[in-house]
Amino acid sequence: MSMSLICRPLLPIDEVLVSEWLSQDVVHSANGIKWADVTAPGTYAEVISDEDGVIITIVRYHAALRVAMQFNPNATYRVAKHGKELADMLKQRARGIGAKEVIIRPGGKAVRFADKLGFIDFTGSKIVGA
Repeated sequence: MSMSLICRPLLPIDEVLVSEWLSQDVVHSANGIKWADVTAPGTYAEVISDEDGVIITIVRYHAALRVAMQFNPNATYRVAKHGKELADMLKQRARGIGAKEVIIRPGGKAVRFADKLGFIDFTGSKIVGA
């Protein structure tokens, strides 16, 4: 049994189906995700089908700035003092490459620090090796 997926760009005619599926998804509804978000500038969206029809209405790609940092453990006051400036600098760098978000994975005490800087906790999935 061979499976093959067919991908095509999201088109204006897909708005009704996309909007319907978004409204039925608890997480997307709670976050207010709408057609305008799916087709926002700086993103690319696709529809994925198999031989029986559409299985995923939206696969949305967008650039993100993923940052890994190691803070000086002997300069915690200085790190904290420049925290907001650092967050603003990362936002500026993200805008410079056309990214819509900054992603960090803080550990230890940095988790609380990231919260104070306005980073939003996210637990998601990733493909290992991708």
